[in-house]
Amino acid sequence: MHEMHTLTEHSGDPCEQKIREAAETIFSSKKGRGAYKQVCMEMGLNLNKNGVYLGAKGDEYKLIQTAIRKIRRRLTNEILSTERQARQAAEQRAQTAEKQRDEMSKRLKQMKQRAETAEKQRDKLSKRLKQMETAQQFPIPLGSPILIVLDEWIDMYCKRVKQLEIRSRSCNKPRGSKIYLSGNTSGGVGLILATVVFEGSRKISSEEDWEFLRPLHRNPHEHRRYGDRTHAWIFRNIEILENPIPFHVPKGTRDWCRYSPPQDWCKYSPPQNNVFPIVF
Repeated sequence: MHEMHTLTEHSGDPCEQKIREAAETIFSSKKGRGAYKQVCMEMGLNLNKNGVYLGAKGDEYKLIQTAIRKIRRRLTNEILSTERQARQAAEQRAQTAEKQRDEMSKRLKQMKQRAETAEKQRDKLSKRLKQMETAQQFPIPLGSPILIVLDEWIDMYCKRVKQLEIRSRSCNKPRGSKIYLSGNTSGGVGLILATVVFEGSRKISSEEDWEFLRPLHRNPHEHRRYGDRTHAWIFRNIEILENPIPFHVPKGTRDWCRYSPPQDWCKYSPPQNNVFPIVF
């Protein structure tokens, strides 16, 4: 009976270990508060000298309750920690998935852009090759400068009675540049009728100069055509083409354009009796 005395009289790890074991047993039991007495009787805890269970009055009962609360808090903390870790892991997975989606979306966008760029390059190259194949029919390099002038002026250039082109500004073409001349255009197509060599431009600063140069520019205006802004472009070595060459005129072209073959929708007929009709 002496072994059944309360363990509060003893100190040290064996007593604490026994309390913890009892608390774990009671905590895991499904009998509720009835488990206290059964476990204490089996383990010799919370009993008086006569081996009678002391119940809530015993000191070891309180120690067991404290141990049970610690177990409950530990498990709760473990559950919370596990839930927190699971939540953090889920958030990390969600963030990773979001980053992967963004990266995949970015890659798809880049692939789409590259595909569109490649498609444009293919179309541009195809168009260029087509222009080159078509341009082989004409003895003019692609991109050659073409100057569009009035029909009455082109007629004078072809008769070689005009050498100065009157404009409201100077020309920045290099001296010695070869320029192709065309008359009025319509429907997106024109005809190159002659070539000239550009010798530079000069400003006509007085009415006397205007009148003095009239045999070369043949302009019917009594006074300078553009006032103080009047410039003369000097041409030489005028050559008339035996067979006028058709070319494409971009929309909005007024004075200058660069040579490219006519578009598919434009048809032209060969010259007949020195007349060069354009048929649409």
